Amino acid sequence: MLPMIETDSPSLENPILRAKNGIYTRGGVPFAITLRYADAAELPFDLPHMSGLTQLDITGCGFSELPPLPHLTHLYADHNRLTHLPNTPKLEVAYLDGNAISSLPDDLSAWANVRSLSLYGNELGAIPDSLGDLTRLEHLSIGRNRLADLPESLWRLTGLRSLNIAHNHLTHLSDGIGHLGALEMFDAAHNQLAVLPDGLMNLHGFSGFLYLGNNPLTDIAPGFFSALRGTRYLNLTDTALGTLPETLGEMTDLRELRLYRANLIHLPDSLGQLSALQELHLTDNALTHLPNNLGGLTALHTLDLRNNHLMSIPDSLGRLPRLRQLDLRNNRLVAIPESLGGLPSLEKLDLRWNKLTLPAWVEDIRGRGGLVYS
Repeated sequence: MLPMIETDSPSLENPILRAKNGIYTRGGVPFAITLRYADAAELPFDLPHMSGLTQLDITGCGFSELPPLPHLTHLYADHNRLTHLPNTPKLEVAYLDGNAISSLPDDLSAWANVRSLSLYGNELGAIPDSLGDLTRLEHLSIGRNRLADLPESLWRLTGLRSLNIAHNHLTHLSDGIGHLGALEMFDAAHNQLAVLPDGLMNLHGFSGFLYLGNNPLTDIAPGFFSALRGTRYLNLTDTALGTLPETLGEMTDLRELRLYRANLIHLPDSLGQLSALQELHLTDNALTHLPNNLGGLTALHTLDLRNNHLMSIPDSLGRLPRLRQLDLRNNRLVAIPESLGGLPSLEKLDLRWNKLTLPAWVEDIRGRGGLVYS
């Protein structure tokens, strides 16, 4: 028997509010039911006739089908065994990740009110053109499916704020992506993209999170970094870039840059201009040296240079006032600059698997509570 839980909250979109299974009521009238990971063979209520029920959470219950739910606006049905979209004409929020949905209806007009749709981790091989008719969509996740192409109508969804198409089989993207000027998060990682569309460079107001890693990219157009200078997080890991254009230094709002396993052999000097950068990850490349002006990264607190071919470290790294973690493991260092000993915020320094003699100032770092691995 599910407990009755009286609440003043108008919505259970916050998962914390759905943490306890029960029948949620307002003024004694049920408006939401949560059955998260419940051991239930079928839904225990006559849901279609509960006219006040607008929200349902059946995450992880293993249901293979749902009855028509004409009044439902919020559905949380991740990790079930659903094979098709439920009949929910008033739906606004739908989480259907980790099901077995292999196709969508050709006509999606019944879902015209949907503003958040997540179908991550299903078995979709195609997306119908009618997706472009869901003009209220703000969040769309169709990652980890079997998609080799996307409908051109997708790029008509100009209200999209987040778009996840990662972990598919996409070999190209349309320049139409440049119409999605409201995007705050775009994830196209883990596909087969060898070239980025020029349309990305039309997103001049982009200021969010950009995931492009795990694609066979060999080149980035210089204008890419200039056009997306407001980006705060950029992931280009597991690519074949080799080098980066000097325009990287124009991304002055960047907070986190991940470039591990990108076949990098050198870095642009302009890297030192990223004064807002807080994390720089360069693991598993082929770098032999670093730009001398990295002291300009005054906000940096994490620098990961593991598994490169570095033979020296510039003195300017000793001018990073906020640097807390510096990882230099498995390079070809025979010495490190004394300036590193003066880093005021350094908490962890990893020097293992190099050929250097440990300098005396390392004990000063240990003396103030820092960790030094050698």
